[in-house]
Amino acid sequence: MSISRGSHDKYVSLETKALLEAEKATTFDERSKSAETLKNLAEARNSAISTRLQRWRDISSSAVPILALVVTALTVILQTRQFRQTLTQQVEQFGRTERQQAEAHEDTEWREALKDVSFKDPRSSLVGAFAMQGFFNNPRYRDQAREIASGLLANTINVSSFDEILTNMRDKTDGSNLAHMTSLAQMLGFAQRAKHRMKGAASVTTAPFLTKDVDEIDPNPKDFEHNADQQLKVAAWEIDSVSQFLRQLWRDPNKGLSPQHYVLTGTVLENGDFDNLDFSGSHLDFGILYNATFRNVHFKDATLKDLFVRHVNLEGADFSGVSEVTGSRWEDTNWWRAKCVPPAMLEYLVQQTKHAVSQDDRMTLARNCQ
Repeated sequence: MSISRGSHDKYVSLETKALLEAEKATTFDERSKSAETLKNLAEARNSAISTRLQRWRDISSSAVPILALVVTALTVILQTRQFRQTLTQQVEQFGRTERQQAEAHEDTEWREALKDVSFKDPRSSLVGAFAMQGFFNNPRYRDQAREIASGLLANTINVSSFDEILTNMRDKTDGSNLAHMTSLAQMLGFAQRAKHRMKGAASVTTAPFLTKDVDEIDPNPKDFEHNADQQLKVAAWEIDSVSQFLRQLWRDPNKGLSPQHYVLTGTVLENGDFDNLDFSGSHLDFGILYNATFRNVHFKDATLKDLFVRHVNLEGADFSGVSEVTGSRWEDTNWWRAKCVPPAMLEYLVQQTKHAVSQDDRMTLARNCQ
């Protein structure tokens, strides 16, 4: 440790002056005074040095605890950060383990549920459908569950359980899984076509389920295989339920769903208001439109081959681009009140329904298609 240059120069100057005075001294007293002065200067220098040393010792001694606190704080911060990282890793690992365990449990439950899936008879199909319903909320298995359930429902005869499971499916239907509902409608329609040996377009005679009264129906019929009347009632009930649920889905503004470009071959749409829907590009071949309103509906570029249309209000409907109507049957339906009917379709309808249309009306119907 050294004193400052200013202090050092001051003592050197004083000591030099004292030495010069000592050299000039001629008496003992003068020399004694000069020696005393030099002694005092030396002690003063030493005292100044000691004072500075002590000051640095004091600073150093006070700095040590501060440095210790800083080091301790840094250590705590680093340890806390490391602890948090470790804790985060442990939480993530725990989450992964928990998910893996949950998925393993789901896999086991799914395998067990699949054991209940059987198309052997209506009762077995209903048991399987209920088992699948338990997975409608499962992100990993819901699509498979819904698809299997729709097939099983087509083979059930308990109309109360049918509606219960179908309601659950409807409430969880969106744009990604609407096909599960439409495929059920198709299966039910084709099942009746096969049962009643329909060829080409249906009719009231070949599709008796259309007019069957179901006000009184046994929800869980016995001896179903030998009860033709009960079979007809169940078919009428289930087809009407699916038709209602599809209409509700398509008309629900919160769902944002549409039958546009859907394959609805063999589907029965009946007993309700389908107004303003868009069936553009959809396939309605071999299907049935019955006792319903389809006002202002878009059928642009739809296919209507072997379609049965009866008791339907088509006022304002747009059939522009429709070219496939071969074999279709139209009864008690105001097709001439449509907005647009292409010339080829118009000629077919005039011949099939024997309804006379004036030349002016023909031109208007054709012109509105442009």
